[in-house]
Amino acid sequence: MDEGIYRAVIKPLNASVASNATSGNFIIKISGDDVVVKGRITGAPAGVMHRQQVRVLGSCPDASADKNADGIIDARELKASSGAILIPLDRDLSEQVSGISFGPIANANGAYVYKSSTTLTRLLADLRDLDPDKQDDLVKLNPEHNLNLADKQIVILGVGSETELPATVAGSEELSAAQALPIGCGELVRISREEEATVPVETPTVETL
Repeated sequence: MDEGIYRAVIKPLNASVASNATSGNFIIKISGDDVVVKGRITGAPAGVMHRQQVRVLGSCPDASADKNADGIIDARELKASSGAILIPLDRDLSEQVSGISFGPIANANGAYVYKSSTTLTRLLADLRDLDPDKQDDLVKLNPEHNLNLADKQIVILGVGSETELPATVAGSEELSAAQALPIGCGELVRISREEEATVPVETPTVETL
């Protein structure tokens, strides 16, 4: 069953080259046919576009994911540890590819908010469709499967292009090593309506695009 309220508490990744304070909360609420995603991040690299993704595996990467021992969990190691991208949290939740180039830009304080919505009908129709490219970073659902968000995670990407990274740090198919660098992650957990009311995911003072 997909309906419910899910929360991801975002904690820092790659603190040695990204902000050591990238943190925040995401709420995904599915009620009837309505899907609403809200997020609030603080402490991210300022002035940087941050792509956001729901990945298919349930555990955020730890130090063991750094297979080449360069001190960084890069895009390739993230995929090996956390799986492919199921839902890009971008400009259009209803389709994996439409709007995928979008990501919120953190303000001067490293903060941003995100909100988007769609219908569960449209979201599942796209996710259960045929996969046009099985070699890219996106993956589809088995047509018989539901979302099962409690088995998945949200990952935040992106540091500034001036960030010094080892030459061994890989980017993704579409993004540079800096753009694709994971800086925060949180595992999605089902919560109650009472718990939802206590989660800070919106503030009128945070700039976003």
